[in-house]
Amino acid sequence: MNVIVVRMKIKKSSVDAFESEMKRHIAWTRAHEPGCLVFQVGSDAREPGAYHVYEVFRDPEAREKHSRSPSLAVLNERLSAWLEDRVQYDATSLEPTEQ
Repeated sequence: MNVIVVRMKIKKSSVDAFESEMKRHIAWTRAHEPGCLVFQVGSDAREPGAYHVYEVFRDPEAREKHSRSPSLAVLNERLSAWLEDRVQYDATSLEPTEQ
């Protein structure tokens, strides 16, 4: 399994737009990408405007499909105006994938 963890800091003036767009993107991904097994986004309880994204993909192909999705392209285009900071970690699960 491929795992992505992202920490984003969003400008205070852009929080509402970010949350709305992220909800749209999550719903689109869940509806169109069966290889995306988990897609969760949470706001940081200690830092307003900070968000943590956690995504799990069945395999590298599912991760690659996600990286080319039209929905992610729209999100990334809009994010450029909203972001203060972004750190992304990509990992491969140590546990075997269930078939």
